[in-house]
Amino acid sequence: MKLQIGHNADFEIRLYSLAAKVSKPVKILFASDFHCRKKSNSLLDRIRDHINRLDLDLVLLGGDYIESKAGLKVFENFLTEIDPSIPKLAVFGNHDRRYKKSLHKVFENTGVQIAKAEVLEIKGNQIGINTKDIENLDFNIELRHDPKHLQLKSADLGFAGHLHGGQFILYKQENLMYPLKWFYKSGYLDQLIQNKLNLISKGLGDTLPIRFNCPKDIILVNLSPEVP
Repeated sequence: MKLQIGHNADFEIRLYSLAAKVSKPVKILFASDFHCRKKSNSLLDRIRDHINRLDLDLVLLGGDYIESKAGLKVFENFLTEIDPSIPKLAVFGNHDRRYKKSLHKVFENTGVQIAKAEVLEIKGNQIGINTKDIENLDFNIELRHDPKHLQLKSADLGFAGHLHGGQFILYKQENLMYPLKWFYKSGYLDQLIQNKLNLISKGLGDTLPIRFNCPKDIILVNLSPEVP
């Protein structure tokens, strides 16, 4: 068990390898809940370095990017330094309402697309984002901020954040985190619902920067072709 205090505490990479109906492998990174402020530079530099050396095919961002006005420039610099050849899609979180107009400009300046209902061609694969129309898709992803909005039944994979793992984890039971699970239905790290895997990030920043046994994280998913 470990106590972490401060804005630049270490983070972990949670790795998932999934067989999917893709013709070529696809590597996806999900990051959420940055809560950027002036003091976030060190953490973002380390995240950027990981992203740029992972040979990614897609970066998905899950909201709650800004904690203070100074964090806007810090976040924009971070996005600018990510390999521009990687497609990047984002949704907004509840903390972004105050800075939503400014974030639209940041995303425009850095080549980040606001995720609505999209279809991307990645290495010859048709990858859906938040789309109900699954005809001709090889794989469909649901991208949300709050896990309670992961309701797209046609998705193969869901990503969300928002809960920060509760910031304090007293104990785990399989993939469930307590005391968070006592208060939130989505108090889990991952959950398979029928044929859809939902992955919930513990986030990369906090309004109150203190955590216990709850390391920050980014999620890396490797999709590989199914074996006939």
